[in-house]
Amino acid sequence: MDIQVSIVPYEDKTVLYNLIQLYRYDSSEFDGHVLNEHGYYLYKY
Repeated sequence: MDIQVSIVPYEDKTVLYNLIQLYRYDSSEFDGHVLNEHGYYLYKY
């Protein structure tokens, strides 16, 4: 498996945000993350 890390342009910030929401949803079963009052998963970035 080849993994690449790249800088996300500011214009793609919304796309990255949505991908992080999907990741948090998928992993919430295992790590206990819950939705906030607005229906989003919080993250520190």
